[in-house]
Amino acid sequence: MQVLHVLDSMEPARRPRYEVVITERTVLDESARGSLWPWGVLAAGACATLCAALVGVAGRRSSTGDQKLRPAKLASSSGGRLDEKGRFVLDDFDTRKPFASFLPGIGGEWGKPMWAFYVNRGQALAAFGIETKDEPLLEFTPANKAYERASIDGFRTLLRVSRCNVRPRLVQPFFNPGSAAANRTMLIGMNELEISEVDVDTNVKTRILYYTVPEEDFPALVRHVTLTNLGDVDADVEVVDGLARLEPFGVNAGMLQ
Repeated sequence: MQVLHVLDSMEPARRPRYEVVITERTVLDESARGSLWPWGVLAAGACATLCAALVGVAGRRSSTGDQKLRPAKLASSSGGRLDEKGRFVLDDFDTRKPFASFLPGIGGEWGKPMWAFYVNRGQALAAFGIETKDEPLLEFTPANKAYERASIDGFRTLLRVSRCNVRPRLVQPFFNPGSAAANRTMLIGMNELEISEVDVDTNVKTRILYYTVPEEDFPALVRHVTLTNLGDVDADVEVVDGLARLEPFGVNAGMLQ
């Protein structure tokens, strides 16, 4: 007896379909040993009936709901939109209801994966490490604590922006939630997470891109920071950037409690 799970990845709104395949040879072999008759046959029939019902329900939902659950409409109904690359765009992400997710832990056929946990607070990345949460490079905390601590314990960026005849300004992008002087956006892709902020006072845009590296013999997380001057005059920018807290190698989660 084989249970086949079919998932159409090209249609995000379509539900999984289940099919049951029972070969005549399997039934004969099992009944010859006395393990399938009569209870095995009855169980197989019940399973087939249940799976057939699932297929019917999934078929009706997909036929009636495909037009209602297109990706663009799903993005719009959740308060966001899709960009030209198919990424989910969420404006003012740090003022929305809190949510958490992971970057795909995929290393490729020969690579080694890394897990990365992010939230819609601070600079997003709240924890990352190798193998399990017991081997973190940045300590893993539950989502309810990560919402509070991500902007303090995670990555941080401090800028000192100077322009001619203007007093230097100190800015910390993504730090103060709901700041009226900052326009913030989060973009979520298949294997990337990008956040950006435009500071109105300094006319400096900070863009941070996260993604994991596949097909390498070591796990890796890339964080790419880009600063853009949106003003009409040149600006001198001094930068302090990095991780506020980093766990030493060999320290497990139990030692961090």
